[in-house]
Amino acid sequence: LAPLLSSTGAPTTNQQYTLGYLAAMYSEAGCYGQTEAACVATALSQAKRQPFGATSAILTTPLPDAGVSAAVAMVNAGLHVPGLVEGGVSFDSLGGAVSDLAPSATAFPHRNALASVQYTATWPSAAGLGTVAAAAPFDAFVRGERATLAKWTGTSAYVNYADPSIADYPTAYWGANYPRLRSVKKQYDPHDLFTFAQSVKA
Repeated sequence: LAPLLSSTGAPTTNQQYTLGYLAAMYSEAGCYGQTEAACVATALSQAKRQPFGATSAILTTPLPDAGVSAAVAMVNAGLHVPGLVEGGVSFDSLGGAVSDLAPSATAFPHRNALASVQYTATWPSAAGLGTVAAAAPFDAFVRGERATLAKWTGTSAYVNYADPSIADYPTAYWGANYPRLRSVKKQYDPHDLFTFAQSVKA
């Protein structure tokens, strides 16, 4: 973090933790220092879970200054979305071990990309957990973010942020790997037991 901190100035606070895997997962779940039973008992409470909207993109080339400005403007626009608790855009760096495998080695084809891009928004559970009406302004926000950066990210996406507004989802999620996934589907799930709106089709 030294290069980042040298360009932003000294932080007002600096907290560092060293955690094992299990403790880190408890922390991510909002259960740091709790027993497993206590964590599970409150896992779905409003205090620990909020509804969220999300979509994604894949960045294959460096984002130019205009793209950075567009991303910042989108995040600022989130300040004016009534009820938004948390939202914006995240760039999850790829490379490293991700790019050690060929794009055709697994279902995930974006192994040579620079980053996956997450567009997210959360809102209070009390506003209507999971209802279409409650989700509408937040879905519009994240999809607006995706549309704005599409000039630089294209139409690819990450399957873990399944988005029903992506029409050609097989190409977006799996690219050239989709025909092979369909073959696997036909062999192991010919009756389409494992299905949802954007699942692999036999």
